[in-house]
This record gives sequence, C-alpha cells and structure tokens, in this order.
Amino acid sequence: MKQIIFIIIFISTILNATLSRDTNGTVKDNITNLMWQDNISSSSVEWVNAITYCENLTLGSFNNWKLPNKTELLSIVDYNKSSPAISTFINTNLGYYWSSTTSNDDKMEAWIISFKLGHTSKNNKNKSLYVRCVR
Repeated sequence: MKQIIFIIIFISTILNATLSRDTNGTVKDNITNLMWQDNISSSSVEWVNAITYCENLTLGSFNNWKLPNKTELLSIVDYNKSSPAISTFINTNLGYYWSSTTSNDDKMEAWIISFKLGHTSKNNKNKSLYVRCVR
C-alpha cells in the first residue's frame, strides 16, 4: 500500500509540472491531455448533482465534460503544497471534491479528495461536496 501511495505522489508531482492554464477557464495537462475546469463554483452539491453538473457544463467551447474518477482527480493533487494541495488552478476550495468512483464497500458512498492536504476518503453520496469537472 505504501508503494502505491508513493507512486501516486511521484506521478502527481511530475504531472503538476505539466499543467498549463488557458485563457478560456481551463487547465490542460500536457501529458495526459486531460482538460480541467479552472474556475469552479463555490457551492457544493450531492454526488448525483455533481455528475449532472459536469455533464451539462459548457466551458471553453466544449460540452463533453464529466465528473473525474478517483485516479484522474488524484493526478492534479500537488503533495508538495498544502492549503491548497494543487498548483496552476486559480480557484480551489479547501474542502472535499467528488470523484465519480463509487466505493466497492458501500454503493451509497463515493471516493472524495480534499485539496487542503490531498487526503482521500469516502463519503455518503447524499452529502454536499465540491466539484471540478474534466474532459
């Protein structure tokens, strides 16, 4: 388990060096080619509404956004930083963000990530958390 965490931290550190902010409100990862929503809403929503929000988002002339899975969301955590543990992005709340990844233990829970310290956890899908969409 420690090796997996080390690998995620190592990859995250490398990937964060490849992020570039665009003028259209997005951040592009030049290695994975993922495009991220930069300016996020300050409000939090339940998991099902997070999925709907991303699916309905039009940003930077793109309308094929989705709620990121756990691995995608972890890829933008910068473990060399804290409060927020993310770089390049303009607006990041320090609370937890939804991933689209449902817990294997409990289908009523999904994986979440805090950008305060990069902590991962699981939470009930009816809780209100923050959203950052990806495409």
